[in-house]
Amino acid sequence: SGNLSQQKKSNDDLIPLTPLHKFAAEGEISELVQIIEVYKNETCANAIDFDINQQAGPDFMTPLHYAADFSTIDPTVAASCVTALLIEGHADPSVIDARHRPAYFLSCHDKVRDAFRIARATLGESYCDWDGLAKVGPPLTTDDLQAKKDKMAEKKRRQRARQKEKKAREREAAKLEEEKRGAEKQKVDEEEQESAKDFKGCDFCHQRLKRRAKTFER
Repeated sequence: SGNLSQQKKSNDDLIPLTPLHKFAAEGEISELVQIIEVYKNETCANAIDFDINQQAGPDFMTPLHYAADFSTIDPTVAASCVTALLIEGHADPSVIDARHRPAYFLSCHDKVRDAFRIARATLGESYCDWDGLAKVGPPLTTDDLQAKKDKMAEKKRRQRARQKEKKAREREAAKLEEEKRGAEKQKVDEEEQESAKDFKGCDFCHQRLKRRAKTFER
């Protein structure tokens, strides 16, 4: 913790955030792309102050760090910002912040991690130390990404099919159970009706009926 505090500047000595940092931190993709294009088209004399890998803020983070960190708010926008900084701005993903974290470590969503991996495939292995310093996952081509999407779609399709089959089995079981209860009720009703037909009364009742009949005869 001592070394960490030494690496951080005091509030008075903080390096202020550049527009790139601010746009990346706020997920302003349109402004981010626009400012990258402006700096890329500037003359060497004017562009000398532009450093896309400038470290600023309390943790000495680059714009790429802020873009990756935006994944906690909107992964889709964060992925677009990461792509713009890497592919268009040629940012260096191997730069670490005051906590010894490369930007990839701040990615908390697959979309953002995939953006780093796609950039790795696009920029090539010689662009930077992707494994040792940047800690970025294996390169991901557009074909790989499509295959990944197809695999996920197939997985979801199978899940939906299993759920559909399960519901169909449950409906069939409920139908059979209802039919069983109906058959049992019908059987009970028929037995009660048959018992009612066969019932002739008890001996006591018959004797009383006979005595009444004799009384009427007199």
